Amino acid sequence: MNNVAALFIFLFIPITNLLSNSRLLLDPSITRRCEILIDQRKELISYKMRIIDLIERNKNLQEKAPENKISTKQKLALNLAKLKNELSLMETKISREEENIIKKGCPGLTL
Repeated sequence: MNNVAALFIFLFIPITNLLSNSRLLLDPSITRRCEILIDQRKELISYKMRIIDLIERNKNLQEKAPENKISTKQKLALNLAKLKNELSLMETKISREEENIIKKGCPGLTL
């Protein structure tokens, strides 16, 4: 009887340690879904960074544009307004994507 109890304790303790450590046992479908959601978020963030770069480039062009090029300055100002609108839309999409990631229950995620 003592051998059976010792064997049970010997086998049961490592299993409970594995179950308590959530990093070791993850459902593959959850992992794939979370990876897809995180990749989509990364794409949105890279798109946001490109928009920010375009805004900076537009501001530099507005500063360097000659004063007599009125139509060019107007087009640059219009383009800057559109870029700022696109940036705010992208920030909204990123926050919505982060909420989706949290709602889907991705374990061990730090945003």
